[in-house]
Amino acid sequence: MTQSSFFARHRFTIVLVMMFVMPFIGVGTLRALKSNINNVRDWLPEGFKETAQHSWFQAHFPHEQFVLVSWEGCTLYDQRLELLARKLVPPVPESGSDEASEADQAVGFQGAGGGKPSFFKSVLTGARLVDELQRRYPDLSQQEILERLRGSLIGDDGLSTCLVVTLTQAAQGKNLRKAVEEIRRIATEECAIPDEEIRMGGPPVDNVAIDVEGERTLYRLALLSAVVGFSISWLCFRSTRLTAIVFWVSLLSAGTALTFVAAAGILFPHSSYGTCDAVLLSMPTLVYVLAISGSIHIINYYHDAIREVGLRGAVELGVRHALRPCSLAALTTALGLGSLVISNVIPISKFGLYSAIGVMSTLLLIFLYLPALLDYFPSRAFAQRCADRQHGAAKDHLIIRWWRWAGGLIVRHNTLVATGCLAVMVFFVIGVSKIHVSVKLMKLFSPDAEIIAHYRWLEEQLGPLVPMEVVLRFDNETNRLSFVERMRLAQHVERTIETELAEHVGGALSAATFAPDITPRRTGAVLRAFGLGPRTSDSVLNKRLEQHRQEFREYLAVDTSRLETDDPRLDQLRIRGKLAELLEAYDLTTLKAIRSFGDLTVIKGMTPELAAEVIAKIDAWQRARYPALSELGLPEQIVQALEARGLDSLDAVRRYGPEAIAFVEGIGQEGAQQIASALQRWERALGDELWRISARVRALSDLDYGLFVDVLKAKVEPLLEAYRQRGVQGLDAVYTGLVPLVYKTQHELFRGLFESLILAFGLIAVLMVFVLRSLWAGLLAMVPNLFPVVVIFGIMGWMGILVDIGSMMTASVALGVAVDDTIHYLTWYRSGLDQGLNRRRAALFAYERCATAMTQTTLIGGLGLAVFAFSTFTPTQRFGVLMLTLLAAAVVGDLVFLPAVLTGPLGRFFRPRGAKRKPEPPRGGPEHEPAAAEASGAEVKAGTCPHMRPDPSHPASKVAP
Repeated sequence: MTQSSFFARHRFTIVLVMMFVMPFIGVGTLRALKSNINNVRDWLPEGFKETAQHSWFQAHFPHEQFVLVSWEGCTLYDQRLELLARKLVPPVPESGSDEASEADQAVGFQGAGGGKPSFFKSVLTGARLVDELQRRYPDLSQQEILERLRGSLIGDDGLSTCLVVTLTQAAQGKNLRKAVEEIRRIATEECAIPDEEIRMGGPPVDNVAIDVEGERTLYRLALLSAVVGFSISWLCFRSTRLTAIVFWVSLLSAGTALTFVAAAGILFPHSSYGTCDAVLLSMPTLVYVLAISGSIHIINYYHDAIREVGLRGAVELGVRHALRPCSLAALTTALGLGSLVISNVIPISKFGLYSAIGVMSTLLLIFLYLPALLDYFPSRAFAQRCADRQHGAAKDHLIIRWWRWAGGLIVRHNTLVATGCLAVMVFFVIGVSKIHVSVKLMKLFSPDAEIIAHYRWLEEQLGPLVPMEVVLRFDNETNRLSFVERMRLAQHVERTIETELAEHVGGALSAATFAPDITPRRTGAVLRAFGLGPRTSDSVLNKRLEQHRQEFREYLAVDTSRLETDDPRLDQLRIRGKLAELLEAYDLTTLKAIRSFGDLTVIKGMTPELAAEVIAKIDAWQRARYPALSELGLPEQIVQALEARGLDSLDAVRRYGPEAIAFVEGIGQEGAQQIASALQRWERALGDELWRISARVRALSDLDYGLFVDVLKAKVEPLLEAYRQRGVQGLDAVYTGLVPLVYKTQHELFRGLFESLILAFGLIAVLMVFVLRSLWAGLLAMVPNLFPVVVIFGIMGWMGILVDIGSMMTASVALGVAVDDTIHYLTWYRSGLDQGLNRRRAALFAYERCATAMTQTTLIGGLGLAVFAFSTFTPTQRFGVLMLTLLAAAVVGDLVFLPAVLTGPLGRFFRPRGAKRKPEPPRGGPEHEPAAAEASGAEVKAGTCPHMRPDPSHPASKVAP
């Protein structure tokens, strides 16, 4: 080079800019890591029916955020049980009537607020509940009470029990771990319960365990991964200088990727895409490994440039040669990773998004910062070795010697090799059809994880822990069942679940569990003679239960949301069943959508009668939503006073507020109470009464949650249909809880696996067609890249290994990474063709130029990620193992399958870009290929390769004298 290179002129500026940016990368990295938070219920978007139903359930029954605590020897008579309960939530000072205080204590002492105990809203113990039910219903024997609670708060032995600690809103987000740790601290320090004997479970414990395992993976294994990557890099380069440069640039790449997460958290503070989770914590290590791969290829091109022009100008020339293949390689990897964004499982979508961004941002570092460092610290020793090699004083690397021998065999027996690889693919494609997915919470942890031991003990002592909720929904406007009749139906459903699903359900709870005996009473002849039959007895019982409605508040609620929205959903319009399915098929899920659609009869299956029913439902909702004040049953003088103030509608009264309305002239405190009571009566009369039946299924079993939900519906729906057959209207059931959420996540995982893979394949195939400027060449080049994906997932299918979140991520990642090496190999292969080499010699030429770098990146990347096999977080563990295997299979695809295809009959589609090729060697003489190459010197004229000067040490590029 006669003029100063770009990097010689600007290296100081580049390094200075990076020094300025580094503090921001450091701060962003720390901020992202501190944002780590996991909540399995947030894995699906809000738009999903299952997610919306669960949010609806939590809005009416907000006590699902509970921590179950027990220990060895925790029985109904263990004094530490009550002590811990009082330490967690101190008793409320006596105020008001004794009955009110006792009712509060029945469901747990309410939090006193202030300090750390504000994390805890209430505490319920088995002993407290047994005592309260005995006090409230003396007719119930202790044995009957224990039987009701068996499998939930009481163990099979009738003695083992636990505490159920309900958390407050303050114990959400990052405070969730503090709340769980505080329970453990109080139990050990203030109640003398040995730490090793404490057992904890429940959704908050699950989420905290995922937090801990994810961070443990990052902080422990990421360091080990870095050490492994550093060590293998040194073994490959035998240069501390180059190893340190690659390590530093790759570390910055990982930090940059995390900085994007932190930036999203600042820009979109309420989005889940602005925080880390256990899955996303694997992303920086992946970016780190991919950055190492890219850096090695850059150094490989840099060293090739040194062979051509020496040290002066080698950096710029190497970057120029690397720009196209490395950019395409990064783009294909980003496309493979980015395809995961379409997944509806949010952690996977986040992983794909930020990994793709991280890979593309890495290009700036390896094309600017890395070359600037190489210009400051050039490879003088390598340049000297190149000079020695020209005089026969140096020896080729072991890796290239291996591929020179193996490549010769592959090229000579290309048809046999290609056929063998295709046969292997066909065999494993059959296995792919047999794969099954799983996202059960306990499957996220290794068998020896602490949380697994806790759940195993709790399920043995108390019963299953995973919540499955059935909510009976009674339309108060049309359903005429009395309170006690509704409770009996809830009890019937509860007992059906316990008896007919006993294999999977340990116990179930409903409002009937905490009520007196509600069995219909038989009356004698004397009482019947006076007109006092069973209905009279029910009337008395019904009145008694209604008076104690508040005591069932955890299992009984009223949904008035349909009267509080201007754009109700189908269920809020009372449109359900088949009619709702017809509308949902056209995405007509709200009133506005229905109105904007127009003529409903154009919907397939929608008859004029059904369309009229929809209109009638809408009219009924409007009457309930916008009643006249006189319809609320208010005295005339109150109605006139409200109208005089301009409060002439239900909405206006609500917006004015219950406190302010007392100061309206003519209303006063008494009138305000009348208005509040009238509103409550109206909302209850036109709302939905919700009866919750809470069941628990086993966390550690292999139960198919999808099948379980179907079986549960098959047991419950006939009970409801029997009521409908007797003329009962306005009755249906909602099935929610963690079980349906997990099943839906599992379904989305399976669907997303194939959709993201197809998308990645399509995008990368289009890119390959564009790069190779041939449809058939582009498609053929993709076949070897499918080889690792098909083989690995075929093995999982044949062996019955479940596909989890970690496995699902590897498919698209592996496809993108495999294409990286394909691009580098094809770049050199096409370069050989352009120089005039025939296809076989061009394939050997490509081996000489890039096989070493491809093998090195596979070793560094695969072994660097393989350390995650030691993680106790199963998705990360599976991701590490599969990535090692997939990268090894990708090398087979790129350096065995691909060369066999290129040198076989199908290789004719890969035409040179410019110069004519030399004629193919005789079909009968492939075994003499090395001799022919030596005799002709590969017939490459000096200077014909626009990329580099031929190296005499490489047989495929010797120069004829």
